[in-house]
Amino acid sequence: MGAYLLTAQRIQRTVAFGPYVALVYAGAAAWLWIAALASSTPMSGFAKNTWWALVGIAVVSQVIGHSGYNYSLRQLKPEFVAVTLLGEPILASIFGWLLFHEPVPATTLGGGVLVLFAIVLAARAQRVAPGPHDAGSMAEQARNTRE
Repeated sequence: MGAYLLTAQRIQRTVAFGPYVALVYAGAAAWLWIAALASSTPMSGFAKNTWWALVGIAVVSQVIGHSGYNYSLRQLKPEFVAVTLLGEPILASIFGWLLFHEPVPATTLGGGVLVLFAIVLAARAQRVAPGPHDAGSMAEQARNTRE
């Protein structure tokens, strides 16, 4: 995922967001279809509820979630975005508890607190450190100061 985030940020410097995600998602869909066909995985005949669940996964996880990560790469460092990915299992545990009354073990709660703490630390570091655009302006300011 780290390699993807670094590559995505680099490509998005020259490609608009909409065309970028359309290309990436179309490519991912093509590879998934190829894998499904190669493994003889059934792609039809599902119950109505299953189709709705698949649509929900596509909309929430892909369109909202992954598009949000991709869009954030336009403003944030990929290292920080990678750290925030660690919050996904925490949200999944919370949704599982709220929606399906799944128990959350104490070890999961403890781990979740540690991960949230790490995300907070990364957010503070993100705020303090100069971003990719700031580095250029800082170098320019240093050059102007010497002249």
